[in-house]
Amino acid sequence: MMEICTLDLHGFNPKVPVHRLGELAAAPGVLVWVDLIDTNANEMRAIAAQFSLPPLALEDALEPRQRPKLEHYDDHSFLVAYSHQGSMGDLAEIDLFVGHDWIVTVRNRNEVAAAWDNSRLRGRFNHKPPVALSIGLLGAALVAGIYGMNFKNMPETEWTVGYPLALATMLLLTVVLTAYFKKKRYL
Repeated sequence: MMEICTLDLHGFNPKVPVHRLGELAAAPGVLVWVDLIDTNANEMRAIAAQFSLPPLALEDALEPRQRPKLEHYDDHSFLVAYSHQGSMGDLAEIDLFVGHDWIVTVRNRNEVAAAWDNSRLRGRFNHKPPVALSIGLLGAALVAGIYGMNFKNMPETEWTVGYPLALATMLLLTVVLTAYFKKKRYL
């Protein structure tokens, strides 16, 4: 199943044809979200053509149970993560392709074959400030998450300025992303 929507200064548009995705993502002030649920190769190829997604990342998105990872490309990033889903604490894989003004989410059923609950995600996308604020805090969460992994070979953790530098990086990312979204009038 494929759901495509855009968000711009005029509001939320839940019905967008696939062939216009690249054009809309390039338009200033427009955020494009493509949500693929239990998708197939044909749907993925149609989306990949609009955003020039790399074949290996597409393969990873279609193949379940990938290891969590973050890969950077010239004009977007690809993230494999897991989300708590259902009352039993099951994990469900979510793959995200994130570009400057577009997001493609690929979600499959969790380990016990429970489907995703779309109503919560759809409702959140309809509210610009919470979404923009969440993305604004993403940089701080990323830095905190990396340093929270407690790897033994992280030389910057031994620096006397390592902790203040990590805090400054989190603050800087939050300020820059918040300023960007204010400039785009999403906050």
